[in-house]
Amino acid sequence: NLSFSQGLFNNGALIVIQTGAYVKVDGDANGNYKNTTSGTHGQIDIDGVMQVEGNWTNNASNDVFINNDGDGWVKLNGAAASTQTIGGSHATIFENLEVNHTTQGATCGITNNQVNGQLKLESGPLVLNSNIFIVNNTATTGIARNSGYIVSETLDGVPNTELSRLQWNIGTGTGNFEIPFGTVGGSYIPFRASISSAGTGSGNLTAATYSTSTANAPYPAYPNTVTTMSGGTPILADNSGNAVDRFWGITYNSYATNPTASLTFTYALAEINGQTAADLKAQYWDPSISPSAGWNSNLLGTGSAYQVTSVAGINVSRVWVLVNKNQPLPIELLQFAAQCDHDNVIASWATATETNNDYFTLEKSIDLNTWETVGLLPGAGTSNTLNTYNLTDFSPYPGFGYYRLKQTDFNGIQEVFSPVQVNCNDETENNFDIVTVYPDQSGNMNVTFTYPTDGENFTFAVYDSRGRLVQNQSKTTVAGFNQVSFSYKDYALGIYMISMSNSEKTISQKVLLK
Repeated sequence: NLSFSQGLFNNGALIVIQTGAYVKVDGDANGNYKNTTSGTHGQIDIDGVMQVEGNWTNNASNDVFINNDGDGWVKLNGAAASTQTIGGSHATIFENLEVNHTTQGATCGITNNQVNGQLKLESGPLVLNSNIFIVNNTATTGIARNSGYIVSETLDGVPNTELSRLQWNIGTGTGNFEIPFGTVGGSYIPFRASISSAGTGSGNLTAATYSTSTANAPYPAYPNTVTTMSGGTPILADNSGNAVDRFWGITYNSYATNPTASLTFTYALAEINGQTAADLKAQYWDPSISPSAGWNSNLLGTGSAYQVTSVAGINVSRVWVLVNKNQPLPIELLQFAAQCDHDNVIASWATATETNNDYFTLEKSIDLNTWETVGLLPGAGTSNTLNTYNLTDFSPYPGFGYYRLKQTDFNGIQEVFSPVQVNCNDETENNFDIVTVYPDQSGNMNVTFTYPTDGENFTFAVYDSRGRLVQNQSKTTVAGFNQVSFSYKDYALGIYMISMSNSEKTISQKVLLK
C-alpha cells in the first residue's frame, strides 16, 4: 500500500502502520511529519515502513515513542538541497531509523533523540549539531552503515564544550563497537572500541571528536578540561606541532565495573600535521595528576595509515590526542612537598614517569625573587615507574621560606615547578597532611603524604558515604614521602572518606570513585 501527501500533521492520534505497509510523506522539503499535540499522545505503531522526505518534528509535551516489534522503520530519505531536521520541542524515541539523504543527510535539532533497535546510515551524514544522540542496543549491530556517517565536528558555538556526542548504551555487550564518525568534508574517521570483557551494571560508551587548528585549539573541556599542549623532548612551550589536529572525548559511564576495551582512533589525512603515521601513539589527559592535571606518560597503541590501533583501554573518562612518540606531551610531577622537622626542612617529591631526566635541583628563597641551591639529586633517566625522592635542608630560613624544584634533562633543558611555602615557626611535631589522592590503571587508589620522622604508627581507614568502615590498615611512617594504596575494584561508585590518624591528629579527605 502506498500513501502520498505533502505533509503529515498528527494532533494526538495513534498511527498504526501494519506489517508490509509503506507510508510515504512525499514532497522533499515539503514532505514533513509533525506531531502537534500538546498532550501525551501522537505515538506511532510501526510494523512496516514510514518514509519521510522532509523534516521530522515532535512538538508534543513529552518524548514520543515510535513503537514496533523490531521490524518497522522510519526512513529519512529526502533529495532536497537542504538537510532533514529531527527536531521539535521534545525528542523522538525511534525503534529503527535510517538516514538516506546523500547530499545533505539529517541534522539533530534537539538533544536525546534515541533509537532502540538499529540506526542505519545508508548515505549522507547524521549531524549531531551540539546534541546527544542515543542508541539503546547492546549488540554491535546497533549502528550499521553503507556510506553514511556521524558528524561530531561542531564546537557547539560554545568554546571547549563538545556537546555533540554519540551515546551507545552497550550495557554488558561485548565485541567490536564502531561509531562511524566522519568529518564535515565527508572523510570517514570511525572510532572503534573492541570490548573484550563486559562491564557490570548498566552503562554506556559515549564518544565525541572534533578537528582543530594546527595549534590544537581550542582545547576540549569534555570529559576533562585540557589546559596545555606544552611538552616534548626538549620541552617545548607549544608541542602542538607534534600532534594530530584532532581531539577525542571518550567515556564509559554509569558502570559498577567498567568494560575492558582496545580502542582505535582514526583521523583525516589533512590532520596529520606533518607527522609520520607509524610514529603516532595515543596519549590521554589525566586530571588526577597533581598538583595540576596533565598528559599521562603512557604512549599507547600502534600507528598506521590514518589511525592508531590497539590502544589499551583506560576505563575512565579521558580526552585523547595522537602524538609523535618521539615528542610526547608533558610528563607532570606527581607531587612535591616541604615540611619542617625540628631545625631542618625535608623536601619530598615523586614522579610517575621521567624522560631523559638527568637531575633535580632543590632551591629555596625567602622572597620568591632570589633563589639559592639546597642540593642536587640524580634523576632516573627514563622511567615509567613511581620514583620518590627526599632532600633535607639543614639550614632553613627562620620562619617563612619557600622551596621549589628544578628538573634538568641530559641535554640541559630545564623545567621549574611551582614553589611551596614552609613556616617552621608554626611547626607542630608529628603532623602529617595528605598531599594527593590519585587512581592508577590497576584499580588502586593511592594516597600520598609526607611525614618528618621514621617510625610513627598511624591508622589508615576508608569509610563509605553512610559512615561504615570499608577497610583499615596499620602503617608505620618513613621520613619524607609516604604512600598508602587500596584496591577499589569491588567498591560501588560514589563518595568515600579517607582518614588517617596517629596519637595526636586525625585528618580526612573525600574522594569520588567513578
